[in-house]
Formats: sequence, structure tokens, C-alpha cells
Amino acid sequence: MASLKLNEISQRTSDDGDFVALLTQHQRILHIFIASVVPFIDSRDDILQEVNIVLWKKRATFEFGTNFRAWAITVARFVTMNQQKKFGREKALVFGDSAIKAIADHWIEEQINPDQRLHLLTECLTTLEVSDRNLLLDCYESRGAIQRLALERKQSSSTIRGILLRLRRQLLRCIHMKSPNQTPRHER
Repeated sequence: MASLKLNEISQRTSDDGDFVALLTQHQRILHIFIASVVPFIDSRDDILQEVNIVLWKKRATFEFGTNFRAWAITVARFVTMNQQKKFGREKALVFGDSAIKAIADHWIEEQINPDQRLHLLTECLTTLEVSDRNLLLDCYESRGAIQRLALERKQSSSTIRGILLRLRRQLLRCIHMKSPNQTPRHER
């Protein structure tokens, strides 16, 4: 009887270590998912911490050998939806549950990891014309950049937005062409 309990404790300790390894390995993707649906930068770390707590409490329900990423993002989706309800009560801009689900489904299906995607983005940026690359990077450097760049270039803000949309699509196509095991996505 005592050796049975020791075996159970030993197995639980081993499973906990494996679980911690999986949880640690998926922190970046969880943070990216949360950032993609939570507009409030200062809330993202708190939500990630809450997701980690829920995942830890539910670790006994996770079946090793199955898709941890899908399971963790699903949990993160529900935690995020609960947070969004709180934000909504505060009259803050939030996504609806269906939008959060669609974004979560995307991150569950996404096969490329964020570090690979960043590497591919960096490669694809080099394929842009220097002026296009500078415009894109300038827009992401500061708030109000679109209006500022429109004034500097003597173009309308909608023209700048159109150029940015074209550049983003071009980068997305490039990333998908360079991605291993990626199927091309339809353009929106």
C-alpha cells in the first residue's frame, strides 16, 4: 500500500515536471494570443498569469500526448472572454466571444511558432523596396504615424492606409511562401 502511494507520488511529480515544461514552452504563444485579443497592454500579463493558474489547476485533465497548444489556447480563450466581459462593463473596447473564438482557432491551427514567424518576417522585410520598408517601419514606431506620414508625403491618410494594407499582404504572402508545411491562405 505504501509503495503504491509512493509510485503515485512519483508519477504525479514526473507528470508535474512534464506539465511545467509544456507550460513554459507555450508561454510565448499564450502571450501572443492574449495580446491579439486584449487591447490593454497593462492587462495582458495579469490575464496570462490567470491563464497559467487555471491551466495549473486543470493539469490533471490534460492528457499527455495530445495537443497542449490547442488545450492551453482554449483555456486562454475562456479566461480572456471572462476578462472581456469585465472590460465591457467598464465601457472599454472589446472583442465579442465569436471574434475571440475565431482568433483562438487561428492560433490553434497555426503551425509555425512565433520565433520562426519573426525570422521569416525579417527575411521578407528585406524583399520590400527601401521606401516601402521605411514607411512600414515608421508607421509602427509611434502613435499618430499615419497622419504624420500623410502630411510629410503630401498624401491622404487613406492613401497611406491603402499602401500599408498592400505591404502587409505582400509580407503575409512572403511569409506563407517561405513557411514549411503552410498552405496558402485566401486573401481577405
